[in-house]
Amino acid sequence: MARLRAAALDRELVLVGALTVIAAALRFSTLDVQSFWHDEAVTAHRIIRHSLFATIGKVPGSESTPPLYYVLAWAWTRVFGISEVGLRSLSALIGTATVPVAYLAARTLTPRRAPALATCALAAVSPVLVWYSQESRAYILLVLLGALSFLFFLRALRGGGRHDVVWWAVVSALALCTHYFAIFAVLPEAAWLLRSRVGRARPAVGLVAVVGAALVPLAIHQKQQGHTSWISGIPLHTRAGDLLKEFLIGPSGSPTIALSVLAGGLVAAALVLLALKSGERERIDARAPLIVGGVAILLPLALAIVGLDYFFPRNLIAAWLPLAALVGLGCGLAAAQRVGAAIAVALCCTLLAITISINFNDRLQRPDWRGVAHALGPLQGTRAIITPATGDDPLEYYLPGTGRILRRHAGVSEIDLVGWPLAGKRPPRFSGFDLVASERVKTFTLYRYRSAQPRLVPRATLEARHLGSERPAALVQGAAQ
Repeated sequence: MARLRAAALDRELVLVGALTVIAAALRFSTLDVQSFWHDEAVTAHRIIRHSLFATIGKVPGSESTPPLYYVLAWAWTRVFGISEVGLRSLSALIGTATVPVAYLAARTLTPRRAPALATCALAAVSPVLVWYSQESRAYILLVLLGALSFLFFLRALRGGGRHDVVWWAVVSALALCTHYFAIFAVLPEAAWLLRSRVGRARPAVGLVAVVGAALVPLAIHQKQQGHTSWISGIPLHTRAGDLLKEFLIGPSGSPTIALSVLAGGLVAAALVLLALKSGERERIDARAPLIVGGVAILLPLALAIVGLDYFFPRNLIAAWLPLAALVGLGCGLAAAQRVGAAIAVALCCTLLAITISINFNDRLQRPDWRGVAHALGPLQGTRAIITPATGDDPLEYYLPGTGRILRRHAGVSEIDLVGWPLAGKRPPRFSGFDLVASERVKTFTLYRYRSAQPRLVPRATLEARHLGSERPAALVQGAAQ
């Protein structure tokens, strides 16, 4: 009997290893397919380019999160560089490591291997986890630390090693140092540990509370910078719907409605199975992920309703693993093994198809600022570039010598408009400049104007003739700003 158990465990670990390899392949193999989008360019161009002290010093004024990710990224890029692959490989490594942690957390949640393997497989192919594993921001680190927090929380509840609650405190504190929204997942875990009178729970929770309190002045300062004020401008019901979509099929969406509907239907089927076919032990197992994941979403939603509105899908990503564990439990029920296994396989195949399709569909990818920079080509004289505001940092990163136009006028011989023009609207005109080129760069339109000699053009004129409805940014390349 012991030999059979050992053989079964070996097969289980082989499957976990295979899923981790698949996760690594999905994350590392396509790191450079997409260019940096605005926030990533901020990380690469503005935050971590200089010394460690400069990096830490820029976080309070430029970011809306604590500094842990940026410190790690600074150290990582000293070895691997600040290219897309160099910087994003840190996130890819963190995202790959999340997969076996998801398995361990689900295996701690339930003694049965099927739910744990299902949860592990979902983490390996999830479009949202793959997306943030290929982004040079703090979100996938929040997922990993949140998963570790959930793992040690479960182990402490189940009377594991004497140090589990200490490890829970350490990784929970690190999660708070990564993103403030970690508190919404850590809070129900802390309350549960205290209520269950787990040994060392009070000092462990006290440590997390001290770290959280130490971050309050930084959070207040960053709030005053207004970097998150745009969130409340999006209707709350829209963001709530986007949360469901993002957790299921990722921020970019699915290539077809059919795949989205299929993925949603399979998740719903797994949860219906869990509600209708679970035994008493399985219902007990479902409590922890339901409460932790539920509170991590509903508490910030309630705060948004009363006016403290920072509710946005990617901020809530620490709730993904507990909720995925619920789906895994539904797929691994003892009373519906074949049906659950079929749902798990179909769901993972659907999510894998969505994840892979993103690499071949421009509409689902991040804005291609690298492609815009390539289309602009070598500099001839001095040029002004008018772009949506989200293009300022990416173009400064991809076009050396580019900066904001800080004066009232810019002396340029070329003007380039980049953006998304309104349907039916003709290209604008500039006195003394001829329209010499018009081209598409994936989802962008580029208009190029040239003059035989440099001319002074008011910055206000440049900004007023931008393409589309987004707020413009005016850049200049080849001249003092």
